[in-house]
Amino acid sequence: MNQKELLKKITHNKVLLFIVPNLIYMIRFLYTYNCNFNLDHMNESLFSEVILASVIFFIITLIFYLIIKIFIKDRQKIFCILCFICCFYFTKFGLIDFLCFILFIFILIFDFKKIIKFQLDNVVYVICFMVVFLFGYHFVIGCYHLGYSLMISKSYSNDKEVIVDDSKESPNIYWIHCDAMMSMDSMSEYFHYYDGYLEKYLEDNNYFINNGASMVVGHHTSTALVALFNPSYYDLFFKDYLNDLEDDFIENSVRPSSIVGYEKLKDKRFNNEVFNALEEKGYVTYAVSQFDQYSSLSVDYYYDYFYGLAFNHFDDGKDEFREIKNNNHFRLSLMSDFTHLRSLLDNTMLYELVKNINFLDYDIVDYKSFDSSDYEFIDKTDYWVAKAILKGLDMSMESDNNKFVFVDYNLAHLPLVYDIYGNKIDINNEYNLNYYLGNYIYSSYLLVDMLEFIKNNDDNAIIVVQGDHGIHMLEDEYLMEYFNVDMEGVMDIRNSVISAIYIPDKYKNGDEEYLTNPLNISRYLINNYVGENYDYIK
Repeated sequence: MNQKELLKKITHNKVLLFIVPNLIYMIRFLYTYNCNFNLDHMNESLFSEVILASVIFFIITLIFYLIIKIFIKDRQKIFCILCFICCFYFTKFGLIDFLCFILFIFILIFDFKKIIKFQLDNVVYVICFMVVFLFGYHFVIGCYHLGYSLMISKSYSNDKEVIVDDSKESPNIYWIHCDAMMSMDSMSEYFHYYDGYLEKYLEDNNYFINNGASMVVGHHTSTALVALFNPSYYDLFFKDYLNDLEDDFIENSVRPSSIVGYEKLKDKRFNNEVFNALEEKGYVTYAVSQFDQYSSLSVDYYYDYFYGLAFNHFDDGKDEFREIKNNNHFRLSLMSDFTHLRSLLDNTMLYELVKNINFLDYDIVDYKSFDSSDYEFIDKTDYWVAKAILKGLDMSMESDNNKFVFVDYNLAHLPLVYDIYGNKIDINNEYNLNYYLGNYIYSSYLLVDMLEFIKNNDDNAIIVVQGDHGIHMLEDEYLMEYFNVDMEGVMDIRNSVISAIYIPDKYKNGDEEYLTNPLNISRYLINNYVGENYDYIK
């Protein structure tokens, strides 16, 4: 077959001219997966997400194809338009882009061959060759990475039976997950911030404060939550993995020697030991949290605030929690994967198309309309997440059951949002550490509001204030230069976490001495309010 015959077969093949444009966005996802695999020890970008995304975008492309086919009969012109659309899936589709797109279609619809020597056959041939070559290359590399991760991924199973002692008290427990908030000592050492507003509040209200708290947990939310809420898994397996991971970071090893895959982390987050033990004791679990690939949990009732959404459960039609415990782990896993996919599509045209896809049929709620005058302690700000969290806390308190409430609070996390006065930081300074202290102090103000709200409305409750990691999302070199530290200093900054717990006097029994290690907090809660299940980390 000569070149002309091959060219003719390609340019007049109806199936091929529809399939090739769909390979364009698959190249993007395969490339993302391959890059992520090399750089991230947790292998978070899933190969299955490439398949999930491809199915979604195939359907979207098919819809475009059927619409375009009504107006244009030339297959080659349809092919070029589809390629153009598939490229724009991953861009911000602004006015200029839209006008260029319309001009491009206009040129294709009308015959300009007399004015411009335009050989469309050759264009189609070149595009097909480039797309198929790039797709094949990234697909082969992706299959290699997938096989490698499956081959060496460490696994672990634990069938530990929960010991329940019904004679033990069952106080309400609130766990404030302070995402990316550093310890008091680290704020003093690295930012010269002493006797802070939050620290003074905790001291005045008899919290046990672990000023120098640090955790070697991969300085990442997905690994920290697994370590915090799975004591047996941590002791028997995860601790060694995380220590090896820490050594890899310090030695600046790019290639992971071992992998705990995203699926395993997700399973230990949804099916974690602490929540299962609490529920065995009769606790009802709540989450006031964003439902994403990092902090989503399997609880009885969920209140998702991040996308301006709320789950509705009760029959009175109010904006309240949605019961999700009866949803199986596969469905929750699919939801988590989909939110991960949305994050990969952030700042693209398609993000706008998929961001509000709703697996659980929950209602969209405008939290900005929430009346802050209802609560005495939030008059400093209009920050909608703080208002949504307080709203979720208030609703969780309406029931009389023994409850465990997980609250995801991430204002201290990069990218930085506010300065010390609550003014928005310029977008160009979102990753500038000169603004970290002000954002930290402001987030501390809002955190105190939440703690005071819990105290005023549930004064016998136990309140945990626990971080998951310190500063991350910044290059090691930047942190070394900014703080004038070596790689071990960088790890200290990344592993630093705020850690404090309020325990009413009537519940104290002497085990509080073990709370100097944040990983003992969940052990303390289970041992004292469920049954003796865990040894403390000495």
